[in-house]
Amino acid sequence: MQHNHNGIFDLVATGKLSLLEELWKGKDVNAINSSQETLLHIAAQHDQVAVMKFLISKGAKLDIRDSQGRTALHRAAEMGNTSATKVLLQNGADIYALDKYSDMPLDLAVQNIHQSTELLHVGAHINAVDQKGLTPLHVASQQGHPDIVSLLIRREADISAKDKQARTALHWAAAQPQATVARLLLSTGADANAVDKEKKTPLHFAAMGGHGEVASVLLARKASFRAKDMDGCTPLHYAAAKGHLDVAAVLLSTGKKSVNDKNVWHTPLHCATRFGHLESVQRLLSWTGGTGANLRAKNNVDKTPNLFSVLSNDKNNKNP
Repeated sequence: MQHNHNGIFDLVATGKLSLLEELWKGKDVNAINSSQETLLHIAAQHDQVAVMKFLISKGAKLDIRDSQGRTALHRAAEMGNTSATKVLLQNGADIYALDKYSDMPLDLAVQNIHQSTELLHVGAHINAVDQKGLTPLHVASQQGHPDIVSLLIRREADISAKDKQARTALHWAAAQPQATVARLLLSTGADANAVDKEKKTPLHFAAMGGHGEVASVLLARKASFRAKDMDGCTPLHYAAAKGHLDVAAVLLSTGKKSVNDKNVWHTPLHCATRFGHLESVQRLLSWTGGTGANLRAKNNVDKTPNLFSVLSNDKNNKNP
């Protein structure tokens, strides 16, 4: 129940325990503010351990949710407040509580670059998943936190774990410009050619995002430059379709036979012309590492690449 206890909330936030005890008579320990936060939420957020112990002794409920579906443990973990986290866990706070965004306390700690050793010591499942199937390692890899990734791997996080789209932590690192994390995952055994539900590898994601350094890291670890997804697209198809010249250059320097590979519809040159990427067209045609792109190659409807369409900059086509 919401009450006008702003003064009490201020005392909790600033850790004024003596004054809080003096004024406590008749107060509701589980009162909430306008954000549906309890006094315990506020104390945990500000790492006011003595106040937290007082509130718990007065019957504070540990797992009340605020407007974001977060418990006091979420708040402590989010702020990296180790002492507050320890108090809550010692008193039975739910370590696997999910907020409205499907984040557990450990997820918030990872997102905010807090090492969360207390959560791990007390027993947070290192491979626990949220509603999207993401583990803490997926989250840390996506956000580019190598220290957290290292910690999780040392605690035996599953580097091969897949989310609901069958994507590994390496897929997530490759989808972002997270070359350092990609190197770390690969050095500890991550599969450079793991495929998701659409048969996309991490290299496909690096190509789609235009992440040349990540592509280089993956190729150095034997990622297949000719891997095809469910539509028959190689990474070069995506690099060409999106005009990512740096990725195309990396792929062309490695994939000596991939320049004319055809997906369900097109070659990379078809893709570059359809999406109006003149520089990509020039790169494909002038490539000197082998036979250049074939101007006479036909797509699924027997059409050759139309160089005039480059000028139309037609980006309404869905598929590369």
